[in-house]
Amino acid sequence: MSEEAVKNPHVIDKSMKYTKEIDDLIYLLACAVNQIKPDSERVNSMQLELIYRWAQLHSVTALAASALEKAIELPEVFEQAKKKTIRRIALFDIERGRIYAQLNKEKIWHMSLKGIILKEYYPAFGLREMSDNDILCDADRMDDIKRIMEALGFQCTVYDERVDDTYVKAPVSFEMHRNLFDERESELFHSYYKDIKSRLLPDDKGDYEYRFTPEDFYLYMIAHEYKHYILGGTGLRSLLDIYVYLQRWNDKLDWEYIRREADKLKISEFEEKTKALSKATFSGVSLGDTEKEELIYYISSGTFGTSEHALNNHIATKLSGDDSKKAKKQYLKDRLFMTPETMRKNYPFFYKHKILIPFLHIYRFLRAVFVRRNDVLHEYQKVKDFDYSEKDYIRRNSD
Repeated sequence: MSEEAVKNPHVIDKSMKYTKEIDDLIYLLACAVNQIKPDSERVNSMQLELIYRWAQLHSVTALAASALEKAIELPEVFEQAKKKTIRRIALFDIERGRIYAQLNKEKIWHMSLKGIILKEYYPAFGLREMSDNDILCDADRMDDIKRIMEALGFQCTVYDERVDDTYVKAPVSFEMHRNLFDERESELFHSYYKDIKSRLLPDDKGDYEYRFTPEDFYLYMIAHEYKHYILGGTGLRSLLDIYVYLQRWNDKLDWEYIRREADKLKISEFEEKTKALSKATFSGVSLGDTEKEELIYYISSGTFGTSEHALNNHIATKLSGDDSKKAKKQYLKDRLFMTPETMRKNYPFFYKHKILIPFLHIYRFLRAVFVRRNDVLHEYQKVKDFDYSEKDYIRRNSD
C-alpha cells in the first residue's frame, strides 16, 4: 500500500449474492449486540448449518450463539464454539496480565490494541473472538521483550525489525508491535503514527501502560480496517467493532477532531461510509439494495480477507486508466522489474548493497518458477483478462 493507496479502489465480487442465510446471520448479530431476544419463529426457519459456516468464516460464532440461545436450545456446534472462545479469551487475559507485569517491572512502555480494548464493549465476556493479542511496545526494547516473552514460555515465530514480532504459546499468540503501520504498506499511515507515543495517555492500570484517547482509538481502528479493506478485504467483525464502539462512545467523541485527522489520513469518506454501513447493518432495520451491495465485499472477504480480493484490488488499481493495452504492459513491466522505491521498501538489504542486486533477480526468478508458478500464471491471466467495464463496479475514495 503506497502513499497513494488510500485512493485505491476495491472490486465488488459480482458472483456473490446476498442470501437468506447471510441476512439471518446479520439478524442474529444485531440481536446479540443490541441485547434483543430473536424471534423464535424466524430462528426455527433458519438453516443453522449454513449460518454456522458463515459465522465461522467471520469469527462471530460466539456472538451468534449468544443470540440463538435466547430463542432455542443451542445446537452443539454453537455451544462448543462459544465455550472455546470464552476459554481462549480467559487464557489471553491471564497471559497478558503476566506479560504486562514483567513489562512494568522492567520499565518498558506498552499499549493494548484492537480486540483487547474492543472486547470490553461487547455485551458479555467472550463474545468478541480474537486470533491473537496486539500490543504496541517500545521499539528500542524489543530484545528485552523477546527475553521476557521466552522466559514466560512463548516461542518467537517472527522477529521483524520493521513492524511486529509474533510469540506463540498454544492456543494463544501475541503480536508485539514496533510500529502501528508498515512503511511498505502505507507511507502516509506509517508517517502519521510514527511518533504516536507523544499523543498517548498514561493508563491507570500500570506505570508503563498507555492508551489512546477515545478519538484516536477510533481513528486507528478505521485506518487499520481501511488497510485491510483495500488489500485483501475485511469482514463483518470489523463492522461490528465500529458499531459497538460507537454505541459506547458516539456522543462523547470530538467529531471535529476526528474529521480533521481523518482528512490528514485521507480516509474521511471511508470513515463516513463505514460508520453509516455499520449502523445500517446492525441497528435492526431492513437493509436497502445499496447497503446489501456494499456488504457483499465484506461478506466475501471473511475475517482476514482473501488473496483473490488482494489480487483483484491490486490489478484494478494499477490498470485504472484509459489505455488498456498500455496499462497492462506497464503493469507486467513493473512486476518483472522493480523500481528503486519498490526495492527500498521490500528488499532494503539489496537496496543498500546494490552490487548484490543480480542475486536478487535470480532468487525472484527461481522462486517464481519453482515455488509460485501457479500464482504467477494466475496473476498473468487476471491481468490479461481484465476488462475496463469492471470500472463500473469500482468504488473509489474521493479524498
